[in-house]
Amino acid sequence: MDWQTLAILAQVEIEWRQLPEDVGCVGTWVRLYASLSEDGASCSQHPPRRVWFIDRHGIHAKDVSSYARFHAVLIEQKWLSPMIYSRPNEKIFGRRHEIGLAAIAPLNGGPDWYLEFQWGHLCGASYRYCAMPSIEKVVRLNRLWIS
Repeated sequence: MDWQTLAILAQVEIEWRQLPEDVGCVGTWVRLYASLSEDGASCSQHPPRRVWFIDRHGIHAKDVSSYARFHAVLIEQKWLSPMIYSRPNEKIFGRRHEIGLAAIAPLNGGPDWYLEFQWGHLCGASYRYCAMPSIEKVVRLNRLWIS
């Protein structure tokens, strides 16, 4: 794996570890997408090329099919009737996601990278980072959106 991907994965892990305790995010899926032509314009419209899961033990490479299964069962839920199942009452249990989502992709084939994460309903953002070869690190350039 190239140093840019390793550096951006490390940045996702740093962001995840800095979450407040009350967010309740016990881990996060990180998806690597092909190079984007615009800031995140087609991230979710294509399948990820690689995936990792970050938890308290570190960063773990996973099969793309593992993420696809997670997404189908816990995100899409096309097989589940809303009449049978309803989500827990947010007034009682709060808004929380126990598993976060992050997406990374190089931008325009250059040194810049797109990074987005969603730790919960109102806890997400995307950023533009620049890969700095001289120090083999990524540096945040600007925030693109926040929720």
